[in-house]
Amino acid sequence: MYDYFYQPIPQGMFSPRETLVGFGTTAASYYGATTTKGPDNVWRTVFQPCSTQIPDYCIESVGWRRLGSEKWNLGVVTEWKPNSSDSILTSTTYTQLGETQYRDFFINPDTGLPRGGYVKVWNLPGASHGGGDNYTVSASIYYYKNENPSSLTQTFAVDIKPVKFDKSIHEGASAWPFGYGTTYNFPKDLEYQAKVRMGKFKDQVGGWFNGRILDPSISQDGNTFTLSGTPTRVLAARTGPISCENLKLSEAFAERCAKRDPGLNPSTVSTSILNSSIENALATSAIYPSGSFAFFEPLMKPIGFTSEWNAVTWGINGSGNCQMEPGKIALVSSNATLFSAFPPAWDSVEQTLAYQVGSLHLDQTGALHKGHFNLAVPKTFAKCLWGDNILNAKASVSVTNADGTNNVATSVLSQDDQMIYFKVAGFTFSTPKIKVKLDTPKVEPTPNAVATVTPSPIATIKPVPIQKTITCVKGKVTKKIKAVAPKCPAGYKKK
Repeated sequence: MYDYFYQPIPQGMFSPRETLVGFGTTAASYYGATTTKGPDNVWRTVFQPCSTQIPDYCIESVGWRRLGSEKWNLGVVTEWKPNSSDSILTSTTYTQLGETQYRDFFINPDTGLPRGGYVKVWNLPGASHGGGDNYTVSASIYYYKNENPSSLTQTFAVDIKPVKFDKSIHEGASAWPFGYGTTYNFPKDLEYQAKVRMGKFKDQVGGWFNGRILDPSISQDGNTFTLSGTPTRVLAARTGPISCENLKLSEAFAERCAKRDPGLNPSTVSTSILNSSIENALATSAIYPSGSFAFFEPLMKPIGFTSEWNAVTWGINGSGNCQMEPGKIALVSSNATLFSAFPPAWDSVEQTLAYQVGSLHLDQTGALHKGHFNLAVPKTFAKCLWGDNILNAKASVSVTNADGTNNVATSVLSQDDQMIYFKVAGFTFSTPKIKVKLDTPKVEPTPNAVATVTPSPIATIKPVPIQKTITCVKGKVTKKIKAVAPKCPAGYKKK
């Protein structure tokens, strides 16, 4: 990307601008900081390799394997360090909530939570890219409490990048620390894995992740979470330098351009990057009545693919009326140049999760640019959305173009003991909307059992004979005789 910065101005152009899209960006942090004045309101921490001294808030392992293999090959941490005079290590950032400065990794004694640290370089023998087999591996948390006490930003991100750091000082326009050398694309047909110990962040960091990981796998065991998958190849494009009179600009800027205002004529081509948010790209405005992507899409020239392996969560942990359990993770990932920074939208009527993406229709060779989309959700969350009977569920997927026509795609559904995975592939661009749902088998109610009652034997009740009483006398002696057929004794007479 940085190769296109500071280009010389083509002859005959006035105040030209270049727009790029599809170059890797990540929310991961590569150096930490802590508030030095004021409350603990702004900080970053970069997890360090796990050790006896750092048993939590650390990266336990990083590995790779070839597609189809079951064995992970683990990497080791190198001795790379930034230059001791690097300005990043001494810089101070001023905010309304206090000054923040870089510090080496430490545990804040007041909160028991980590602060500071810088990204380390790992060596993955055998996972060779264009510059060797070294990679930066970052797991980081950024926290910013706004002036409104109820408002805060907290992001957690994981990122792996192929690098070759062969410079003693940080040079050029590259973001830190990549000016120490060169970044490369990932080698093909390899899968990568990062295992991270979250410590007390286990239940605080979770929810929906947006990622650049093909065919992801997620597992959680205690406070350790493991993320693996294949790097995603993203189509990058550029407009080339465009003179200011041919661009959509504000009215005031257009007037200055028309008058050839010397203040608008920089020494190099101005370069900007089109925001990767599909919401921003499709949003209409006075300058872009059909959205910025609609304006730039016909001007863009595909230049090839970059590759990325990263994921980030902004702390959104639900869809519709369903919430994930604390610390549980869901992931949405795509190779689209533009994608939503928000979780898939829940449609309670259709019972679908919908996600929109965008990219150029053709790649740099003129071939159709085929898209892929992955969605991974915890089983407990899936049951809340679609019902408990998910074991024999089937995926229902639709991909719809912006004009409402159907877009052909294939889909695969798989499960493990913790997660359900959707994969959608083969659809084309430019701005399709993808909808997925689980069709769960209906549980047929078991018919109420009709009890067979065996009647109890009915006893035959014999009538009891009725007894009579008579009075018998013999002289002055009287007797009462009671019997069915009473008779007076000998010598007595019935009275």
